[in-house]
Amino acid sequence: MAEDAVAALAELTAASSTVLRDGRLTTVPSAELVPGDLLVLAEGDAVGADARLLSAAALRVQEASLTGESEAELKDPAVLAAPAVLGDRTDMVYRGTWPRAWDGRS
Repeated sequence: MAEDAVAALAELTAASSTVLRDGRLTTVPSAELVPGDLLVLAEGDAVGADARLLSAAALRVQEASLTGESEAELKDPAVLAAPAVLGDRTDMVYRGTWPRAWDGRS
């Protein structure tokens, strides 16, 4: 009985991602993401996989779990001119981070 309860809780809390597959938006468990999936992110979504940005409009991502920074980082899909450390890769998002609303601050 306890095992069933734990399994049910795991299913309820499993992360999911919205992706564009075969020209359609669909929601899949994040564990089932595959190379080639295009993530569609909205405020409050957990990023389901490391990904390079193709487009973004005023996207800020809370990356404290990776960088220790308390402020959400502004992201930009422009390719970086040179290699950068993790916290400076503004063209990437990382699994376990969260998009949040942009408040107009740089």
